[in-house]
Amino acid sequence: MADVLPRGVDVRALLPIALGLYATYEDELGQVTLDRLQAFKQKARQAAAKDPIDSLLAMALIGATLMHAAEKDHNPRCRTFMDALTFVTTSLSVGYDNKFPVTDVGKAVGSFVQVFGPSLAAAALQPPNAELRVQEDREVNRAMLARLDAILEALKNRPEGR
Repeated sequence: MADVLPRGVDVRALLPIALGLYATYEDELGQVTLDRLQAFKQKARQAAAKDPIDSLLAMALIGATLMHAAEKDHNPRCRTFMDALTFVTTSLSVGYDNKFPVTDVGKAVGSFVQVFGPSLAAAALQPPNAELRVQEDREVNRAMLARLDAILEALKNRPEGR
């Protein structure tokens, strides 16, 4: 197993980060950090739900920009922005083409894109949730209004004294 990992990288060092995502903090500084992380995650979820196509395009362009910056001087297969864009966009769905990140930053960007990208790509093919919710709300409101109209009509038509 040790020869599979890159030299000098101890994956056990990532454990506190992973556990920290689920931790609750009692001190003020930790709570501020947790609040900011939660706010960032909430904004990311809202943006993806509002319009997944915009989120997908943003991920592709930002990911390619970061990948190009990290890899251009170290990776002969990622010399241009288009090389980086090809890597990122193929990572959003089926996996990467013939381009592989060689820097730690490039690998981190690739990992992020491969974890979150496929769900964004799938969501982009469906109508935005906001449109679906508006339509569902209209249907529910129409059904409630029809029911209220029926109740009102029944009350008007009932015999007096009952």
